[in-house]
Amino acid sequence: MNSNLKNKIKDVIIKKGKFNLKDGTKSRIYFDFRELISSPPLMDEITDEISFLVKEFAPDLLVALPYGSLPITSVVSVKTGIPFIYKRKEKKAYGTQNELEGRYKQGQSCLIIDDVITSGGSKEETIRYLKRIGLKPIGIIVIVDRRKKVEELFGLKVTSLFKELDFDN
Repeated sequence: MNSNLKNKIKDVIIKKGKFNLKDGTKSRIYFDFRELISSPPLMDEITDEISFLVKEFAPDLLVALPYGSLPITSVVSVKTGIPFIYKRKEKKAYGTQNELEGRYKQGQSCLIIDDVITSGGSKEETIRYLKRIGLKPIGIIVIVDRRKKVEELFGLKVTSLFKELDFDN
């Protein structure tokens, strides 16, 4: 993958220290892709790379995982012309009381986009939900794959721009 992009990610996104990850493991580096909203040129470059990968899947819909991938998926949606949806972390208690935001039809294929995968727990939960409401998940794209053992997740191919090992130096 693009070493120039890797260096930009190191400069803007990576935090060094002692971090507890969502799956309970500890790490000396943290990928803070929420910083992308303050770096439009880097957001543009990363979403160009993701948009290229999205075309290989040809989904009907993109699926963002709150909250880290919402801005990323929004930009990819605009660049590819593919609509996106997202499941809220909490059901709205007012207005429409939606649990899922965006329009979809049962039977549509969907591609999950997220910033980082560590254990895959939130993606697995999302895959189950999407199947339960009649959508067909066809793959997952992440910027960084932190998993030590690279494998399918819940029967879906996981495609990443980078592996955590790419940033070990």
